[in-house]
Amino acid sequence: TAHLAWSATAARPAPESAGAAAASAAQWAQLASWLYDMFVRDRPRLMRLGADRYSRRVRAQTGDTPFRIEAVRQGRTPTSACRSVRRQTAPADIATRLRLDADTDLVVSRENWYFIDGEPVQVGVTYLPEAVAGGSPVATERVLGRGGLYRRLADLGYPVHRIWEEITARLPSTAEAADLKLPAGVPVLEVLHTSVDDRGRPFEVTRFVLRGDLAGLDYDLPIEG
Repeated sequence: TAHLAWSATAARPAPESAGAAAASAAQWAQLASWLYDMFVRDRPRLMRLGADRYSRRVRAQTGDTPFRIEAVRQGRTPTSACRSVRRQTAPADIATRLRLDADTDLVVSRENWYFIDGEPVQVGVTYLPEAVAGGSPVATERVLGRGGLYRRLADLGYPVHRIWEEITARLPSTAEAADLKLPAGVPVLEVLHTSVDDRGRPFEVTRFVLRGDLAGLDYDLPIEG
């Protein structure tokens, strides 16, 4: 059992001198650091398994989504929830990847939240061209059933044949820090994912924002000779 010698009442003297205020700030920082080390730092990261998470073979065998495939493989308990499905114009970088006109072409966006062992670890917003989504369940339903989004897209004639991912690290926005319950100073990883079908058509882009302290990247890629 860990013990911390710290007094909550001592952190709020009134009135407070400059020296006392500095001491209080130091105590709060000590507590935050201790709690982070105790409950976060030593926890295993959820590794993003690169191309394996989109395997059609594994999806057919398990009926799982990419997130569930990698979480279960790592012995973790995954949950997820689609918070919204709506039509909108595409952000400029999304439109470029989908070969759309950002001013006129509409996309269907799906906002999904992902949890591991009950804790939020990432948020993903998926964008689908209206020509792909049409009036299908991916454009109207939050729950998509066995196999999830990629099974439904394959049923529409858009199997994942190749993926393209651009990965950057940055500090979170205020909203992202609150949504993901990030400790102060912890960065996020942004993964901009594009799915391409067997005819070379980009048909889906998802912007994932992952907690930098609870996520990792694991890619096993063939090298051309």
